[in-house]
Amino acid sequence: MSSTLLPVNRVLCSLAVAATALLAAPAARAELVWYSEVTGGYASSLIANSVLTNGPLGGTTIASNLSTYRGADNFYLGFAQPNGSMAWYGANGGAYIGVASAPNLSGGPVSGSVANNPKLLGVDDNSLAYYVDAGKAVAYDDYLFGTHNVFFSNLGYTNFTGGGVLSGQPVSLGIGLKTVNGYTDINQQYLMAVAGDGTLDHYYLPNGAYVNFPGHGNWTTFSSGPIAGLNLTTLNGAAIGSVGTTSYRFLGTSGDAMYFDVTTAAVPEPGTYALMAGGLGLLALAARRRRTAA
Repeated sequence: MSSTLLPVNRVLCSLAVAATALLAAPAARAELVWYSEVTGGYASSLIANSVLTNGPLGGTTIASNLSTYRGADNFYLGFAQPNGSMAWYGANGGAYIGVASAPNLSGGPVSGSVANNPKLLGVDDNSLAYYVDAGKAVAYDDYLFGTHNVFFSNLGYTNFTGGGVLSGQPVSLGIGLKTVNGYTDINQQYLMAVAGDGTLDHYYLPNGAYVNFPGHGNWTTFSSGPIAGLNLTTLNGAAIGSVGTTSYRFLGTSGDAMYFDVTTAAVPEPGTYALMAGGLGLLALAARRRRTAA
């Protein structure tokens, strides 16, 4: 009796140790990170656990607010509020910055509309918010604190021009690209789109013209960091996806920083699996011996 119980007790102890090790393994890590839009290189982690602090969204994660997220502007993340205004959080640290004091735009063709409306083409880090009205691009002063003064009442063009992947296409296509193809975004008055060769094409939004930036954005694959190996062509079709053990959500570009909300799955140490496998093996051996003794 005792000779049978001894190995079983050892097995149970081994399994208990292995289970404890598995439970003590690092949890999945969530964070907001940024990459250089110029080179595709990893820069740093900005918000640990991707948790926003203070304000109307304090204590919640970026992922839980994706349905109201509207873009990055001047190193802030903007979230639509029930009254149509925007609440802004710092991309570096996730602290609450403020909310637009007046949700409605004033002046120009989109006057009276809430800042967050279906005509929004995107926000930019040069204090501009771009819209499309009657097929034409218009721009408003940034609505971070509700000023809403007209910067351009009408930009005067309807199609992108000058070459590249969007040449000849209507400016309103930029709204669809934002949600359908995923990557297309606005940065420093340029709308960026992924070209056929997997690099970036740039269009100057004040006139819609294609601009060639030698050495700027002429890369195809993210290097180092949590999404190393992801290429722009894949991102263009999937703003939400995964690379290895890391899942990502592309959140936009501001000041040459491409923001991603990422979650990296925890991988237990190989020794933990070995200990568990050894314990299961001993348990099987003990059970076989008991059957033989019986």
